[in-house]
Amino acid sequence: MHYLIYISNSKLSFLNDEIIGIVNTCRLYNKKFNITGLFLYHDGSMLHVLEGEKEKVHELYYNKLSKDKRHKDLIILLDDEIEKRSFTDWSVGFNKSQNREWSDIEGCLDIGNRNEFSQLINPLSPELVSIIQSFSDVNRIHI
Repeated sequence: MHYLIYISNSKLSFLNDEIIGIVNTCRLYNKKFNITGLFLYHDGSMLHVLEGEKEKVHELYYNKLSKDKRHKDLIILLDDEIEKRSFTDWSVGFNKSQNREWSDIEGCLDIGNRNEFSQLINPLSPELVSIIQSFSDVNRIHI
């Protein structure tokens, strides 16, 4: 099992329909290739955790995500083997106080809700918790 964690910034602001379309497309792709993880979005900043077979994770990142024109400033934080998955599915998180319409997205987490978000991160590895916490600190999301 392998994981790749990266951060990036969006080049443009997403309209509601665009982000919902992106998330739905990602969910279908990830399910097809047995990729789990987490995608956090806040004011154009993104944190993405991908888990799965190394070949599939690298194919997704290097052949699709890194070439996506909607991203800029992609930085890989971790790219390593793991014993087991941290996530059972692929989830998306954002601050619902910014956009309530996104709350209808399947697997959506409110990263501004301390109780909801802490249930997600508590069982995770210390490295992953630290990365998620840093993302929330930089974006001034109080979890």
